[in-house]
Amino acid sequence: MIPFIDLQAQRVRLNGKIEAAVAEAVVGGAWVMGPQVRQFEADLAAFGKAKHALGCANGTDALALPLMAWDIKAGDAVFVPSFTFAATAEVVPWFGAEPVFVDVDPVTYNIDPAKLAAAIEAIKVEGRLTPRAVIAVDLFGQPADYPAIKAVCDQHSLKLISDSAQGFGCTINGQHPLTWA
Repeated sequence: MIPFIDLQAQRVRLNGKIEAAVAEAVVGGAWVMGPQVRQFEADLAAFGKAKHALGCANGTDALALPLMAWDIKAGDAVFVPSFTFAATAEVVPWFGAEPVFVDVDPVTYNIDPAKLAAAIEAIKVEGRLTPRAVIAVDLFGQPADYPAIKAVCDQHSLKLISDSAQGFGCTINGQHPLTWA
């Protein structure tokens, strides 16, 4: 029997490095904004070629922060893929906004840019909500079609969030998804 995920193989390969890092953090006692967090943020920013990276408690909080910064509120529409983890849509009502589910590409399971454009137009015609943002989600190690999604967002003046939690490290033509988001 071959295990689906063999976490012990990775732990053995790292041979004590994890334990040493944990012990260093425990001895240092700086859990919030400590040196390990600052190093992680610096490494993450460098990896994504970003000016800044901000560590937070979890992925749901990571989705909430830009929505909060952009003042997403009641009456706003945030477009999310119909195939995603619950947090993608769950976070939107935290701010009184409504998630609008968009069909996915049947090959990649990522949000379909053409269906996104159609969903935005439908929301505009309905007139009940104001389109404000899109949360694109990378799945199975592959990025969403950010160039096409960004073009749709630009056409409608929408903000774009790149959720790379399940595609961390993926690139499009050597560029990290945050290039477009």
